Amino acid sequence: MSYLTNETIFDLSECPDHLVIIGCGPIGIELAQVYRRLGAEVTLVEAQTALACEDRDAAAVVVRSLRADGVTLHEKAKVTRVEWDASGVAVVIDTDDGERRLTGSHLLVAVGRAPNVAGLGLEEAGINHDRRGIEVDRSMRTSNRRVYAIGDVAGGLQFTHAANYHAGLVVRAILFRLSVCNRPVLVLRLT
Repeated sequence: MSYLTNETIFDLSECPDHLVIIGCGPIGIELAQVYRRLGAEVTLVEAQTALACEDRDAAAVVVRSLRADGVTLHEKAKVTRVEWDASGVAVVIDTDDGERRLTGSHLLVAVGRAPNVAGLGLEEAGINHDRRGIEVDRSMRTSNRRVYAIGDVAGGLQFTHAANYHAGLVVRAILFRLSVCNRPVLVLRLT
């Protein structure tokens, strides 16, 4: 048996009996709610706190909603090992209350991704990078002024819509020679 990701979980042809999810970021939370509402028993495991990078008050609203839906949540729980057998998966966690064994039929790993920049020759191209990815300025330009980086590899938000936004900035800079800046913009519409 193998674990699922946010990409492979959609290959399932039947709803899991009990889905154990490691990771309580936006993807883990979203899929927990979806599968709980489809009828699966769902257990979430997070090493820190659920939605740790989000506004605490907003995260609390989401957590209350998940619990009201019947999702079991273990925060500040370190996964120490995962075991497989004929009945499914067991995730062993270490908490302040000691070690616990969580069992389920399926395992979803939703702990984020690390950029893969190995073998790209970034050093030879004069492009600065670290374990989080390629370093870019506010216009998505790398330390090599002729190279841009967008999406997950550029750090920050790892979502398709963020990569699409980055792409738009780079297209404007390259095709139209417009000065661009990757920064949050607040638009208020008064009606």
